[in-house]
Amino acid sequence: MPAIKKIVILEKVEMTKQQKQRLERLGNVQYFESSTLDECRKRVKDADVVVVDWIDPTPFLENMKSGSLLALLSTGYSWVDLKKASSLGILVANIPGYARKQ
Repeated sequence: MPAIKKIVILEKVEMTKQQKQRLERLGNVQYFESSTLDECRKRVKDADVVVVDWIDPTPFLENMKSGSLLALLSTGYSWVDLKKASSLGILVANIPGYARKQ
């Protein structure tokens, strides 16, 4: 697997200091409080990992590079065009166990 160089978080995500430190050990992280669709298209161009919570990534999938990872901070993913992502060589991951009770 190629090294991660650039991680883009397109909207405000609550993270602890320790979580940020772990993420920053993986690559250069760019944090954004919010992003318009035009900003998303520009920001994801050379990213290895793109993180979204509420933003629908489908309109800017074609701006992501093949082999990149789209990380969804949700349990669901039905709102993402998985066929389009797959055809573009983009991996999609979610958090399936996030809402489960312990």
